[in-house]
Amino acid sequence: MKQGDLVTMLESLNMRELLLAKHGKNGPSTFKRNSQRVPIDGSWGTLGISIEAGGYFHFDEVFVNTDHRCL
Repeated sequence: MKQGDLVTMLESLNMRELLLAKHGKNGPSTFKRNSQRVPIDGSWGTLGISIEAGGYFHFDEVFVNTDHRCL
């Protein structure tokens, strides 16, 4: 989730996408049929929250036959 109405609203509440904040804005596609390498799923938190570890599983690594990666 890098753009759109939901991102605008969450950022207006001083929230940020935690995985992109930790690993940079070039996260992998989180939807299997997304060919533009744009994550559409995310974990959001306030500015005071940081994560020590986190990332993206491969498709079908946790749940088989789903369209989305587990975060």
